[in-house]
Amino acid sequence: MALGRKTGGRKPGSLNLKTIATMSALNAAIASPGNAEDIDAITLLKRVYRSTAVALPVRIDCAKAALKHEVPTLQSVEQKHTGDVEGRTTRIEVVYVSGPPAGAVPG
Repeated sequence: MALGRKTGGRKPGSLNLKTIATMSALNAAIASPGNAEDIDAITLLKRVYRSTAVALPVRIDCAKAALKHEVPTLQSVEQKHTGDVEGRTTRIEVVYVSGPPAGAVPG
């Protein structure tokens, strides 16, 4: 019988096996031949999402975070079309539209 206190099991604050395995996989993914302190954030994210030792959900999160820095975003484009009476195009004007001002509420 337990006498009103915890008598066995894992100590509070100790890590379980899954957490230890995840941490060791992340440490192996970011380990480099050079100095690990001079790595920028994008390089660190790339190393983690390219490592097969890291769990897939972690790799997907790292890939999502690095995506906006690796692939340029598309701009909004407004296209103005002018034509003659017969429907032939005489001029196309492309205007790049800037995004909404900071702090603007959509809608």
